[in-house]
Amino acid sequence: MMKASDIVRLAGQNLKRRKSRTVLTVLGVIVGSCSILIMISLGQGMSVQSEQMLKAMGDMTLISVSSGSQDHPDSYPESSSSSNASGSAPKITKSTVRNFRDIDHVVAATQQVQLEPVVNVSTGSGRYTTDEYSNVVFEGIDMAQLKAMGFQLTAGREPLRSGEVLAGKYTAYAFKDKFRGAGEERRMSPEMGCEYNEATGKCEPSNDEPFFDPLKMSYEASKSSSGDSGANTKPTGIDSAPASSSNAGAPTSRIYKFNAVGSLKRNVAAGNSTDIGFLMDLQDLEKLRKTLDSTGGEAIPASSSALVKVDSIENVKQVQYALNAEGFSTNSSEDSRKAAQKESNLMQLALGSIGAVAFLVAAIGIANTMIMSVTERTKEIGIMKALGCSVRDIRLMFLAEAASLGILGGLIGCVLSGLASLGINVIAKNAAGPMMIGDGQEASTNLSIIPWWLYVAAVVFCAVIGLIFGFGPANKAVRIPALDAIKNQE
Repeated sequence: MMKASDIVRLAGQNLKRRKSRTVLTVLGVIVGSCSILIMISLGQGMSVQSEQMLKAMGDMTLISVSSGSQDHPDSYPESSSSSNASGSAPKITKSTVRNFRDIDHVVAATQQVQLEPVVNVSTGSGRYTTDEYSNVVFEGIDMAQLKAMGFQLTAGREPLRSGEVLAGKYTAYAFKDKFRGAGEERRMSPEMGCEYNEATGKCEPSNDEPFFDPLKMSYEASKSSSGDSGANTKPTGIDSAPASSSNAGAPTSRIYKFNAVGSLKRNVAAGNSTDIGFLMDLQDLEKLRKTLDSTGGEAIPASSSALVKVDSIENVKQVQYALNAEGFSTNSSEDSRKAAQKESNLMQLALGSIGAVAFLVAAIGIANTMIMSVTERTKEIGIMKALGCSVRDIRLMFLAEAASLGILGGLIGCVLSGLASLGINVIAKNAAGPMMIGDGQEASTNLSIIPWWLYVAAVVFCAVIGLIFGFGPANKAVRIPALDAIKNQE
């Protein structure tokens, strides 16, 4: 019985004797392994980028709940039935939100009311203003649920009294300085992308600072209209009488004053107010809306929904099903994550299939090489049997040769794939430059990502393929009768 080291040594010697054939076979394995690795790495890169985009959206355990109704109530009642007599979709009320908190795996829930971005805000004695293009939103929630819902502050404190609100991370960037140029200049926030740098020839993230500290200003909100930034509206205060208009019969103007006492961490899943807007208590939002509606004209539209926080990502779907069963529409980052994951898996499968075709050709090359080796060494096999070499040792020797072809090609293929992946990423980074995904975070520009386990899997796979496609020729070798093999003159 031959030692394992002898079998490996004989396999290496046999491969060296036929260098040209060995090199060509290994080259086929290299091409096949590189094709699979590169194709899978491209799919892996897409998957990582999708995951980064989803994480930038914020808390993935939050569920946005809507009634599906297009009706916008003028007020937000304390309670109502979950569905009306006509059988229409149930509405989001404080009562239904309290019921949401009783659902299994729900840790917190709050009603969320948002005013359409038709409110102008000014600060700094009217110097800094927004307009209808700023998309500054006002959202109201139950402030008692602030921490439980996962809202986080980056500066300041929580609101303690009426008129105190929280500012979104990039709210200050929505203001323009009317004393600069034509009054249209705004600072660019990091999440708005990048600016082209003529010196470097690249698009670089913005380093602009806003015009002011949002926590050191008092704000005045007024109803916006087309072409009116609200700068000419005369403030009267919330509790004071409306100011008289210079035009008889024209609607009077009123302004809602408030202060930002805290700055929110960006969490788009929790609402746009964490990005560019203001978050306040539901009662304050209702007071704001009624104050501005009293100026006359069309009422400010509002939409009511709810936010539900689940204890873990694994239970998000279960809670969504429970809410859907009650007639509510739901949406969560988990939906987007599942869709992105499915798309990524399909893409990796498609790309991997393309590489598998090249690898199949390489596997056929291994089988062809081993068959030719058995045919050419028939007499050698007969002599080995005559000298007492066991059938098992002969089979292992040929299998060792086949596995060596796969392992050698796999190792070289891994090295070349790593270099190719590095080259793809360098080219992509230089061509595209940095890409921002919000909250000042820079997205990965790596189009190709090969994790360490994929290298190991590739080498093992190559070795297994070598054994599989070398098993047939090895069995053919051991079935040759020793006497016939010795007489063979080929």
